[in-house]
Amino acid sequence: MDKYYQLVLDDYSKPSFTSFPKQYYGTLSQIDELFTAMKRNSRVSEKYHQILSTYDRYLNGETDITHNVAYEEIPFLTPVERIFGIKQSEEIDRRWEHLNTWRCS
Repeated sequence: MDKYYQLVLDDYSKPSFTSFPKQYYGTLSQIDELFTAMKRNSRVSEKYHQILSTYDRYLNGETDITHNVAYEEIPFLTPVERIFGIKQSEEIDRRWEHLNTWRCS
């Protein structure tokens, strides 16, 4: 079985006036797919250049690197000791409209 890692990122599904972390889990291959896709999109890579730079530094051997999530320094990738179950979902060719229900901008 492949080694799994925890990647913690900001949870953008929460209202814009709050900050929460969200945990994601995957193999290094799956995590690499995420960051490779982000790098291919110039708009995304420009907006998230800091996390992409952190990923590159991790790949270059800085495995104890941290990054800022919800105003806290968090280890970038943390090895996971146990996996209790796996659920994978994928949306292809979908367009989402997000409404500002909190009336905040």
